[in-house]
Amino acid sequence: MTPEECAQAVGTPVGLFGTAWMFEAETYAEAGTLGFGIMDFYVCGRAGVAPGTTAEQAYEDLAIFGHDLVVQSWEAGQSRQPVARTAEMWAEACAAAGRRHFADADPAAVARLAELCGRVAAADDDGLPIFAAWRRLPVPDDAPGALAHQLNALREQRGGRHLLALRAIGVDPAAATYWRAGADMAALFGHSEPWPEITDELKANWHAAEAATNAAVAPAFAALDEAERDELVDLVTTLLG
Repeated sequence: MTPEECAQAVGTPVGLFGTAWMFEAETYAEAGTLGFGIMDFYVCGRAGVAPGTTAEQAYEDLAIFGHDLVVQSWEAGQSRQPVARTAEMWAEACAAAGRRHFADADPAAVARLAELCGRVAAADDDGLPIFAAWRRLPVPDDAPGALAHQLNALREQRGGRHLLALRAIGVDPAAATYWRAGADMAALFGHSEPWPEITDELKANWHAAEAATNAAVAPAFAALDEAERDELVDLVTTLLG
């Protein structure tokens, strides 16, 4: 399996794992006791991992969401506690999700996948503030926590590259969200009517951005040899479904 084939094969399951833990009720339990809303914690926790981030930088890094939603959530979360602490809580919530999700999995498989993902994540961070900051965080000592941490690193790596590809090709994130996930999800992400027309050009450009994303993240997967890339895909399939 080539690096690009491996990047494509693991992209969706890794992304879905991230979406799952990021919106589980357990992720927000502690933050809720401090008065955080869901998006306040999400935006400050996820974007705030990069030191020196501002509200506008958070929007640049999370531009799949609407501008006003990101800025207002950032400001609301910042009023609760320092963003750096919220980012620490976000990382703790990620590790806790790994302990929930992989508690009954084969410990050796969990540890091995964490190792392989960590080697891919160590390969590249150019131009990706959230990914670069995330991979500098301490990795949890336990295998389930470490696996969730490293899977999230790969998600931030791919997500950052995908956002750059969308921008380079000229795909509006609101239009892409509306087409791929529907009006309800687009509204949840802070976008509003009138919804864009879903044209063949939009679809073709989105697929071109997806291909560009695979090509952009492929060099990181070259940190593994061919047998290890095959193993990575097998473990992702087994542990993430």
